[in-house]
Amino acid sequence: MRLNFFIIFIILLSLSYFVSNPILGVVYTSIAIIATIFRDKIMVAFLFIYYPLRPLLTTFNSGLLLLGDAIIITAFIKVLVVNRHHIWWKLKPLQPFIYFFVFLLLGSIAALIHDVTYTAIAIELRALGVLTLLVAIFAIQIWKRKDFYPIITWSIITSVLISLHGIIEKLYSRTILIPSEWQEWNLSSVNVDRVYGTLANPNVLANYLLIVFFLSFWIRPDAKTGKISLLSAQMIIFYTATLTGSRGAFLAMIIGFLIYVIVSRNLQFIKRLSLAVLLSLFLLGSLVSFADHQINHQNETTKEQVTEDKEEVDQDGSSFISRFKSMFSSETVEASTEWGRIYIVIKGLEIFEDQPLFGTGFGTFGDAATLHYSSPIYDDYNIPDDIYTDNQYIHILVATGIVGTLILLWFVISLLRQTLPNLSKNEKSLMISIIATLLTGCLYYNLLEDKSFMLYFYSLLGILLSRIRVMHHV
Repeated sequence: MRLNFFIIFIILLSLSYFVSNPILGVVYTSIAIIATIFRDKIMVAFLFIYYPLRPLLTTFNSGLLLLGDAIIITAFIKVLVVNRHHIWWKLKPLQPFIYFFVFLLLGSIAALIHDVTYTAIAIELRALGVLTLLVAIFAIQIWKRKDFYPIITWSIITSVLISLHGIIEKLYSRTILIPSEWQEWNLSSVNVDRVYGTLANPNVLANYLLIVFFLSFWIRPDAKTGKISLLSAQMIIFYTATLTGSRGAFLAMIIGFLIYVIVSRNLQFIKRLSLAVLLSLFLLGSLVSFADHQINHQNETTKEQVTEDKEEVDQDGSSFISRFKSMFSSETVEASTEWGRIYIVIKGLEIFEDQPLFGTGFGTFGDAATLHYSSPIYDDYNIPDDIYTDNQYIHILVATGIVGTLILLWFVISLLRQTLPNLSKNEKSLMISIIATLLTGCLYYNLLEDKSFMLYFYSLLGILLSRIRVMHHV
């Protein structure tokens, strides 16, 4: 019954994809709200399909834009209503989130002081806050093993399909299975050979694929066919992640992996991961290279164009290995200083010096809100409208100042103090490694706004808090 319901809902989503009328998307969202009231756990599992496909889906049907928000908010309200008689006791493990919501309040008040519109503030609060409700959804309810089956299964299936789509994007140089407006993007020579995928961003795609790849090693299928299928999926996912050329995502994953190994001393995990990585790079890599050679030699025009693009890309060091080698080259640093991450950090520190205590508020410097509404302070600092900070720390520092940064830091410390002492060794290792990955990733991207990554982070956090609550009979 659960599986049939799930499949029917996916078919309806496909209909909304192929029929681009926004009204159909709104109707589908309304159906999702009703479905969540009756089947909240299945609809929460559906989010693990929706968010990794969201940029692609909303390109064809803008009516699907708020589908995820609608499901999360409805599920949250249902959880509160169903557990209303003991809700305060069940919310006790979530006490550290009080500091997070104080942080959001501070950023909103500072934004109002600096003339940011209510709409812009709402966009940023949505970007930072909606997914945190998943923590409560998972922590308050009792989730049985059978409830996690759709999440685990469809996470891997979805990531494999997205990975295969990315490989096709690579082989056919973004000419098929890509929306026409995406094909028309004027990508720089550095980025033209990177895979953008269904998430329309190589860094976001890498974050998503690597978090699924990392978590997939906690699945232990019994049958031999299950083990082979899982290993094949891991190979495909990891190889596509390398095609994104995302240095920051791999750096964060490597740090998280090392910390997990040090804390857990799980040698079996190292063996399984090493096998998947090696087979992915050498076996699957060879197959894709062969397919690339065959496909791009069928048409001389395509061949010449691809060769020309690849030569241009190689000169700029855009391949996976060369991108790492050029990470700290003088050319990369100079370009970053003139119009990249270093430039943004310098501009951010300039703004911070003028508003050090409470910052300038949300919607003022390179966040989700400024992508839709121009910041009221950009003219004062000669900042272009289309920048994105790509660094969560400088964004937090500018938006909320020293006070907001310290509040958020205390939130993280309180969360660790609340959870770590009550977790098993394996759970503790997982928690520390995921948080280390998050903190590292925030150096190169506004990861708190990355829904595909934070979907897994907040869900995992809620699951761990639920186990703590059950352990203490709350």
